[in-house]
Amino acid sequence: MALVLPTNGRNVRTPLPPNDPPTSADIYAASDYLNRIRFQALAANDMQARVTDEDIANAHEYLHCAIAKKVATAAAPPWFTPVQQQMNTMQQQMNTMQQQMITIQQENTITRQQLNTMQQQMNAMQGQLNDVKREQNIAYNFTAGPGWPYPYKIVPFPDGTLPNAQNLPPLTNIRVIRDLSSADTRKYYRLYGIKLPATTLDAQRLAIALHIGSTAPMLFVEDGDGDGAGAGAGAGAGDDDGDGDDDE
Repeated sequence: MALVLPTNGRNVRTPLPPNDPPTSADIYAASDYLNRIRFQALAANDMQARVTDEDIANAHEYLHCAIAKKVATAAAPPWFTPVQQQMNTMQQQMNTMQQQMITIQQENTITRQQLNTMQQQMNAMQGQLNDVKREQNIAYNFTAGPGWPYPYKIVPFPDGTLPNAQNLPPLTNIRVIRDLSSADTRKYYRLYGIKLPATTLDAQRLAIALHIGSTAPMLFVEDGDGDGAGAGAGAGAGDDDGDGDDDE
């Protein structure tokens, strides 16, 4: 059964209808909707213009249902449950703080400085949650071989954004990484902030694969089509500026 989109009475834009099962992009859209609902609850000066507790609860329920339906389609390794429990605990703490902020603001008993402090704490917790999710996905990819039959999980960039926000293709298996265009290869390499030196495009693709947790880098060589053979060989040949392009 497809997920039912959440509703609200304050004209906050809802996500597009999700795929069945939901994709990583659908999860991101559900999370973005929850954040926008929360922002409307905090930002509206007129009490009648604020979203209701039911609107916030519906946004939470939609996000959790989307995550649950997506996770149900993947074969979770043994370590996944305790990591997920840790993430759930952090999410519950954030939800509690969010409710406290709304209640205190409605009672007009909080100063702007206190509100900023609580917001900073929430931002820090969100950053920690992003880090946990990032490491969780990398660890999962480490067990997924070449990415089939179980595709790689999407690893966010260090700032928490997802590749689709940068118009980049999802790295679901080693072949997708190997077939990245020159422009997408350079963009992934730069946005991931990879420190591993790589002066050719094939070397950058290999570095990207290792960065997201892939354990199948030898497919660059085994495919036999010359696309990745010797990914680290000849580094710098004809390329003085280290960007993977041959200088004219």
